Amino acid sequence: MAKMTIMAKTGQHSYPFTAYFAVALAAIVAGLLIQHWDNTGRTLVDTDDAMRLAQMRDWLAGQGWFDLQQKRMALPYESHWSRLVDAGLAALLSFFKIFAGQELSERLLRVIWPLLFIAPALCGVCAIAWRLAGREAALLTLLFAVAGVPAYQQFSPGRVDHHNVQIAVTILTLAATVWSDRVRWCAIAAGVLTGFGLAIGFEGLPYLAACGAAFALRYIFDPQSADALRRYGCSLAVSVIVAFLVSVGSAHWTRSLCDNLAFNSTAAMVAGATVLAIIPSLPSERIFIRAGA
Repeated sequence: MAKMTIMAKTGQHSYPFTAYFAVALAAIVAGLLIQHWDNTGRTLVDTDDAMRLAQMRDWLAGQGWFDLQQKRMALPYESHWSRLVDAGLAALLSFFKIFAGQELSERLLRVIWPLLFIAPALCGVCAIAWRLAGREAALLTLLFAVAGVPAYQQFSPGRVDHHNVQIAVTILTLAATVWSDRVRWCAIAAGVLTGFGLAIGFEGLPYLAACGAAFALRYIFDPQSADALRRYGCSLAVSVIVAFLVSVGSAHWTRSLCDNLAFNSTAAMVAGATVLAIIPSLPSERIFIRAGA
């Protein structure tokens, strides 16, 4: 009792937050495994998951990195899904094949892959809660996360399309954005994660754009955040260029598309990121000057 009283007075906690995080994560993963394990042996869950497996298999069978033609579909059909997810799936599959056959390895892949992204997504949500309202809010976030296991549709075993990756990356980008006023490297992380998220797909674009707007608005009202805006702009420009180069073959560099990275979207985002990186170097004594810039 005396120890508890001392801890309460000094603001110390009986267990580190990581312990609560680990327990919550284990509870979520266990709940999803109990609920969905049997189903992974009977079905591929969704047509998107089946197509993702087919695309990964084609790449492992020798199809080119930039060749996304799906010959099983009505020709000519070229998938717009990122090879980066295929690479991750293939790496995990190769690991399982060390000690299991092809059928069991693919089942383990479909079970484990979506579960891997619960941890970064949960970490991002807790980081946002902690920044906004402190440790107690982060603990409540863990409680709500455990209670909300039935809502983890995109993280359920069997979901091997790209949506769980996108959700995790988007949440981490939001977390890096809200922490960028406290931790210097978070602005760089937000820019890098944005480029990676766009390489995976455009479904998270509104949230990623909101992060960029947050950096710009913060600079307008707080000129001391100039370094964060500059770091974000530079890292965003570089990461988008890298994402373009690893996602688009040289034969299609001049092609314009609306549903994934292409010349038009890459040029616009790099130009915007460059502007964000340059603005802090301009005269900015008054708020309306910063807003105009």
